[in-house]
Amino acid sequence: MDTAHVGAVQEMTFEDSSSLEDSATAAQDEAVDEESAAESELDEEFARELGFADEAANEDTEPTAARTVYVPPELGEKEHLTADDIQQVVVANQPAITECLREHAADSLLEKGGHFVVSWSVQPGGETTDVAMDTPALRSTPVARCIEGVVRGWKFPMHAVRMPAPIHFPFVF
Repeated sequence: MDTAHVGAVQEMTFEDSSSLEDSATAAQDEAVDEESAAESELDEEFARELGFADEAANEDTEPTAARTVYVPPELGEKEHLTADDIQQVVVANQPAITECLREHAADSLLEKGGHFVVSWSVQPGGETTDVAMDTPALRSTPVARCIEGVVRGWKFPMHAVRMPAPIHFPFVF
């Protein structure tokens, strides 16, 4: 008995070693045959599902329920620009407006806070035009030029119908 495997349970047989090899080979062959049969069955089922097997053409199967598929809306243009579209662009670009206020607050009446109104038009392609400071006390000031420059760079969603009037947006700080 092997003392290196003390405590391990070992099965001992007293058969001829050639019969052991034959039974091991037979067991391996049987496992390979079972595995091949399972794979072959899956391959045949796959071919039937796709209509590649001869059996698929000959089978009279009941029609399956209609499948539904989600089709997302076209990514094309919107008809009109919405208030939410405008709000999203303004909020996304608010840090740049805040930076203009920080840089130029001392040059204007905005040192202690307040509000101002900026107007602009949006073209169907999403570009801004006719950007202007609407607050009379801030017109032609460095802060107004900075804010107008920021707004000129904004990009809105594309839309089919041009807006009939400019946007007048109040900023409070």
